[in-house]
Amino acid sequence: MKKGMHPGPNNPGGKLINERVRAIEWLATPQPQRMPVLQEELERELSISQGRIAKWKREDDFVDAVYDRARQIARISHTSEIVESVAKEAIRGNQQAATNYFKYIEQISEKSTVNHQGKVSDLLEESGGTNDKRTKTDRESLAH
Repeated sequence: MKKGMHPGPNNPGGKLINERVRAIEWLATPQPQRMPVLQEELERELSISQGRIAKWKREDDFVDAVYDRARQIARISHTSEIVESVAKEAIRGNQQAATNYFKYIEQISEKSTVNHQGKVSDLLEESGGTNDKRTKTDRESLAH
């Protein structure tokens, strides 16, 4: 079997692992930052047949890996800049920016919005306390 090829459940026939990983990384990188610039140049650099990357791009698991890596790059590359920008807008009085900033900081999702009428203490008791993010089922399973 050739160097870099390993058969397995997600790689039937031992597709070129190192080359696939490099192609995923290249495709996930924003176009202006890609080196080499052209896909054909990357295929030559990787010593793989022309059109190989195009074939990989038709495989669902390959495309999923590209999107996953692109999301990782985006989180790493821009999150701090975006949070800083949102914080500046919040300081200027933008209520939506303030809400978004605190949701990010506290890691509160839209789904955690609670509509409750009554005492705050009742709400806290129902939810298991202010810092306890586990559900009742989670707490019960931990007790056993």
